[in-house]
Amino acid sequence: MVKKLEDVLLVWHYNPDNDDDAKLIGVYSTQEKAKEAVLSLKDKPGFKDNPEQFEICPYRLNLTAWEEGFITLKPLSKKNKPTKSKASK
Repeated sequence: MVKKLEDVLLVWHYNPDNDDDAKLIGVYSTQEKAKEAVLSLKDKPGFKDNPEQFEICPYRLNLTAWEEGFITLKPLSKKNKPTKSKASK
């Protein structure tokens, strides 16, 4: 039996020196599990140089999040915010 699950948490890791280097670490059902994933990785190669660059993002299941065009995701910082672009027709 599948329990009703509407929201999940995405764990990302960003490289502040390379806007194209964003890793989706995993998808988790609770904040506790998402934080455990971050704690288990923050001292490992590929992550330990930027342990503060993990981000836990809520995400709604079964919802169309984008219905037209495309979006370019960049690390969320003061200099980079997600940008919306229209696809060519």
